[in-house]
Amino acid sequence: MYVLTRSFSSMKTFIGRLVKKGMLHTQTEGKKFIYSATINESEFIKSTLHETFDNICNKDVGNTIIELISKATLSFHDIEKLEKALK
Repeated sequence: MYVLTRSFSSMKTFIGRLVKKGMLHTQTEGKKFIYSATINESEFIKSTLHETFDNICNKDVGNTIIELISKATLSFHDIEKLEKALK
């Protein structure tokens, strides 16, 4: 008898949700399931940020951006792009 551990079943649920959201593609090879990403990291980050900012009250957007910037390691090029975006 095979018993699923809680962490294994949680992972299956998580992967299933990613498949339903269209973030993972499933391919079967015999009894195996092969998963591959349907979007790249950049697309995922943009999608996540859009979803996050859609759920933030407008008065908190500035503070949220400040918090993100303060936790990030930025290159001089990143800082230049930010300065251009703020003008």
